[in-house]
Amino acid sequence: MSSELIETTREKAQLQARNGSVVHHQVVIVGGGTAGITVAARLTKGWFNETDVAIIDPSDSHYYQPAWTLVGAGTFRKEATRRDEASVIPPKATWIQDAVVEFEPKQNRVKTRDGRTIEYDFLVVCAGIQINWDAIKGLKERMESAVITLLKVSAAPGITFEISKGEPPSSHSPSPGLNVGGRRRRSVIWPMTIFANRGYVKKVT
Repeated sequence: MSSELIETTREKAQLQARNGSVVHHQVVIVGGGTAGITVAARLTKGWFNETDVAIIDPSDSHYYQPAWTLVGAGTFRKEATRRDEASVIPPKATWIQDAVVEFEPKQNRVKTRDGRTIEYDFLVVCAGIQINWDAIKGLKERMESAVITLLKVSAAPGITFEISKGEPPSSHSPSPGLNVGGRRRRSVIWPMTIFANRGYVKKVT
């Protein structure tokens, strides 16, 4: 997407957040991550497609989270997993740069943080998950030092650094599963591969 089109998309999103208190869209998608963008792209695909689709997401940045595993493996730059949100919004979709704070399914509408009411015919919810690092005592304070995670892009590169020390890390996966299911397998497989290549196989359990 060209820089001019990205800027136009961003300006329209800001305008959407200011103008009017009640708006209506045929399809409203809550969440502008990979899932939300993919759904919007499919629904607006085609030259003569006039489906009215709106994406509600407050973030300026779009992260491709499945690649964070590769960042942890040292085969992908963390900077390459980020793009401007405006650059990934499908051209025919409307971006509302705001956050949903209340769902009113009986009235077919949602309410946003900025006090707007957005009505819809169809609603798609793919807002992702919110990780509560404070739920485990001491976890947040030790993040990116003793504790490294693939669920935070700034922490993922630390996994390769720890492996380079020659000591096998302890890998844990929560239950139920993660928002990217393959992470729990890859987080075990590629460290073992690295250790095998470096002759540390006997240290891996």
